[in-house]
Amino acid sequence: MKLRKIISAVLCLCLMMSLAPLAHAKQAKSARLYNVYGDNMLFKQKDNAVLSGKAAAGSTVKAVLFDENGNFVTSGSTLTSTDGVFEVSFTAPAGSFTEYSIVLSENGEAFQTLKGVVFGELWLASGQSNMEYGLGAEETIEAVRANGYGSEWVRALLLVKVPAEEYTLEKQEENIGAKWVKSSDPVIEEVSAVAYFFAQKLVEKIGMPVGILNANRGGSVLASWLSRERVDSDPQAFEILKRSMYFTPEQAVEMYEKGQLSATRTFSSYNELIYPIRHFTVSGALWYQGESDVGEAEKRGDYTYLFNMLQEEFSETFNFDGDIPMIIANLANYGPSYTSFNLFNEELASLQTLKPESRAVVTHYDVIPYYTGENNAIHPRAKKTIGERMFAVASSLVYGEDGVTSAAYVKETKIENGAVFVTLSNTGDGLVSADDSFFGFAVCGEDGIYYKAQAEIVSKDTLKISNEEVNDPVSASYAISSTNMRSKLYSTQNGEPLMPVSPFVTDITKTKLYYLDTPSADMEQSEVWLARLSDAHFAPIWETSNCSYTVDSGSAFAGDKGMNLVSNEKSFFIARNYTLVNKWFYDNVNYNWSNYKSLRVRVRNSGDKNVTISFLKLITETDGKWFAPTVNGLPLCQTVIPADSQWHTVEYDLTNLYVYGIPLLKYDSSEISKILRVQLDFSNPSGETDLDIDEFEFSSTVQSGQSKRPVSFAIKAYRFFNKLFNDIGNLFKSISC
Repeated sequence: MKLRKIISAVLCLCLMMSLAPLAHAKQAKSARLYNVYGDNMLFKQKDNAVLSGKAAAGSTVKAVLFDENGNFVTSGSTLTSTDGVFEVSFTAPAGSFTEYSIVLSENGEAFQTLKGVVFGELWLASGQSNMEYGLGAEETIEAVRANGYGSEWVRALLLVKVPAEEYTLEKQEENIGAKWVKSSDPVIEEVSAVAYFFAQKLVEKIGMPVGILNANRGGSVLASWLSRERVDSDPQAFEILKRSMYFTPEQAVEMYEKGQLSATRTFSSYNELIYPIRHFTVSGALWYQGESDVGEAEKRGDYTYLFNMLQEEFSETFNFDGDIPMIIANLANYGPSYTSFNLFNEELASLQTLKPESRAVVTHYDVIPYYTGENNAIHPRAKKTIGERMFAVASSLVYGEDGVTSAAYVKETKIENGAVFVTLSNTGDGLVSADDSFFGFAVCGEDGIYYKAQAEIVSKDTLKISNEEVNDPVSASYAISSTNMRSKLYSTQNGEPLMPVSPFVTDITKTKLYYLDTPSADMEQSEVWLARLSDAHFAPIWETSNCSYTVDSGSAFAGDKGMNLVSNEKSFFIARNYTLVNKWFYDNVNYNWSNYKSLRVRVRNSGDKNVTISFLKLITETDGKWFAPTVNGLPLCQTVIPADSQWHTVEYDLTNLYVYGIPLLKYDSSEISKILRVQLDFSNPSGETDLDIDEFEFSSTVQSGQSKRPVSFAIKAYRFFNKLFNDIGNLFKSISC
């Protein structure tokens, strides 16, 4: 009996011993990494590599790094906190084209192995839709595919953006569905195109893998990338944001229940896309955002203040020692009437002057934005140039290479002898105009009205900007237009144009009316915007009747492009629309012509018969009323273009206007403060026309010498009776109601 008890005790002990590993195995299976870690991932070289996840409280979690031959390299261990979260770390080896494995264990039992892990340089790619814009939609994608997606040593973490209806109010420990991908995997086409081209060039330069944290969200405002704690502790940020986008947690719950809470708004992007990846250390951040903030800021400087906070946020979140390097992309050219975009770009340029050692701005307004029917106008397909320019400045800003560290920006200004002299920083080997056109410059006097100006490079880094009609300039501007693809002033490197100079205004307080704020018929830009005709959100830029037009080099008076009109009719017109269909969204567009004195147009008649320009019709916002200015110093609204194949300058006097072209009904220029449309009416009795048109230019003077005459008695009487009849009509309406 005693022997049987002994045998039974021994068997029980053996059974317990055999079950012990199973108990440990079950416990180990409960441990896991957060899903921002995975096979083929990348950690920043020579830095602290942190892995975080969930395990049993109080358990020991260990991470062991093995090289490609299975040899031990290094390890780290930690105790899991009482809430079941662990953070285990080790010092990462130097970057190389070596794939490692990491074995993680809990209390000595392995629970996960990461394969294909590499070490190199890791960058955050953040912002809104133009950063989100995937490689698969980029204009050069076929060449990228044919090249096997380039170097296989680009690694990217694809983060998942939840739809608005699933938006949560709390910081997220995980990003469900996140995954690491190699550049050799076709799924790389989901990665930011800008970041992909940046990383491909960087791999080639530094000779090690490059990783991208693909954390971006279309439509997001800058404030969505800030934490609530940071905003709530900053009174100025709170004042900026409470106007339109700040909400308390209680308000957020109410908005969510009503379906009014957008996943692009304040704090959301930080909670879902930044907080889950906070354990990574990064080399810098690529930032392409601002379209959603252009119309939000009520005063200049709001975006600058919030961006300063953003840099602090990213620096602290990713444990950067000092200010994290941030490379900022200008906004894309968006529309032919929306100048705020490049005024916003001008503010972006000023960001780098605050911290040039840690900030760079990349310009790309010279890149023609190819649009398609599926590709919204705000999303140009051309992303390769942007990514490669970001690489160029990162080479100097972060990796110590001599060269341009940012787009050139204003260093100092002086006014002398009727000209504005602008000295720029960061011009590389020197300034150069790519086509000697010096397009996009303007100056203004004390009245704040800008006029087209001439520019000259007087030294390696200095410009002279002037207009002989503006004797005492107080400010100069460059590239302040939403359609400025013709502005081609560059800094250079190794003798070649590298990057366009940042848009600038030397005295931002002088903002009454920018020269390009009233978009002129610049033919170089007209061709680019032809593609917009299919965009349902916008009115056609040009409209015609009884004629057709083309934009080509053979019709140019100056520059690369002019417009050719062909017609077989006796009368025809071409009209330029200055207001968009959904103008409620663009209520700050300035289409005021009343401050200008004249408009000059270049016209060439290559046909067999003289052609008459019957009217230049200025159609206003009020009631479709149109005004015809007098032309070439005569009290007439029409002029004849002889069939001599020579260029003629037609000058319209904007200070002498006739309503509906009737000479007795004379108005002053105040009537054209809101122009909807400008139309050129032509007549040709022969019925065959071949005209070239170029360079619509505003001026501060009337060179033809016609003086401004007082408003006639007839028009005063017309105005009086017109107002009287309107008042009587309104009275009857109110009575009938």
